[in-house]
Amino acid sequence: MNKKIVLVYAMEAGKRKLLKRALAPLGISVQEVLQSQYALSVGELALGKNPGGASLSSMPQGSGAALGSRAIGEMTVFSGVTPDEMDRVIDALKEAGLQIPLKATVTMYNVSWTGYALFQELSREHQEMQK
Repeated sequence: MNKKIVLVYAMEAGKRKLLKRALAPLGISVQEVLQSQYALSVGELALGKNPGGASLSSMPQGSGAALGSRAIGEMTVFSGVTPDEMDRVIDALKEAGLQIPLKATVTMYNVSWTGYALFQELSREHQEMQK
């Protein structure tokens, strides 16, 4: 059974606390992604290892932090959550009054993407849908 987790990028503490409270009954844990981790792949962060198999604990401190101050906005990335569970997640977010426009799920296609790359793609898709 996969661990159910949501990675949270650039979310203020109060909103993150509401998100934790909304998702706890669904068995989904919330993990804040620190700015120094934005260059790590979503697979590394969600699964605790990189796609090549090395565990995060064996990685050098500060890995990926050298990319500087590239901007990233609020985004959530779900891992281990089934499509049926995502429907319940969306309902829980609505009930809690939480709006999070940029949401993704870890897939075989994006598992190696960095937070930066995923944010760029989600932002582009979101802009396209707003037209």
